[in-house]
Amino acid sequence: MESCLVHQFSVARTSVKRFAGYKPIMMPIVDAHVGLSHDHYSLNDYLDASNEFHVLRVVCVQQPQSKDTAHSELCYLQARATTRGSGGFPHCILASVDITDSELVKKLLGLEGLERVRGISHQLNTGVGLHEFDDYIESIDMLSATNLCLDLQATSEHIDVICKMAVRQPMLNIIVTVFSSFSERSKQSEENWVTRIAPLAEYKNVSIKLCGIANAISASSDAFAAALVGAIDLFGYERIMFSSGISKRAENASFDPLWLMYDKACTLLTARQRNHLFRLNAIRVFDL
Repeated sequence: MESCLVHQFSVARTSVKRFAGYKPIMMPIVDAHVGLSHDHYSLNDYLDASNEFHVLRVVCVQQPQSKDTAHSELCYLQARATTRGSGGFPHCILASVDITDSELVKKLLGLEGLERVRGISHQLNTGVGLHEFDDYIESIDMLSATNLCLDLQATSEHIDVICKMAVRQPMLNIIVTVFSSFSERSKQSEENWVTRIAPLAEYKNVSIKLCGIANAISASSDAFAAALVGAIDLFGYERIMFSSGISKRAENASFDPLWLMYDKACTLLTARQRNHLFRLNAIRVFDL
């Protein structure tokens, strides 16, 4: 396995040299959402999918799993991060934990040898409302007492709950991953999408992670560009990140079209703003 990892990373390094040999299409990137998994999406597969880009850092969001396999999967990710020849990927691990169960959070915080863990990832369920906010209090209080962040997968129906989390723990870094298949929506609907997440912009401890659907990118990125402009107006360019969201190996899996769409949407931004969106914001938030 290790020899295979070394070979794959050599392939990635070769592609980086290729990238440096022609006119660059974007800055070197931090992929802020990679779902590496022992059984479903290996490091080898990820390097294959990203071989056209100079990926400097990787933020791995651990995929949801059963309580029985959660620890072993986390150990696998940590081992990949420290295996010689893997390039240190992933550089950051966001452990999947149900934050409605504070005992699970406490158990994670008590583990040793997981120095690459930078935060907790949690997917808010459909129908979660303010009346259930008390279920999160103990967990977010514990997280706020550490240097760990909270990465949430959410929809517009969860905005009020997230705002309340941000108010309760203003020192807790909260990252909201916004998934969207922009190819299936009109420019007007994307502008409405920005309006729906607008309340989050009031809280300086909240950042957003824009994550398209890698296999559903249209030829036109006008809708996404409009959404990005609206998001920058709300959050500023220092609280927005991009991510591929690739979490499994599919036929012809590649995030190339997705990153090209991100790059096109940033055409009119300054080099400094692009550097924040593609690199610096993730490096800061995830302590890379």
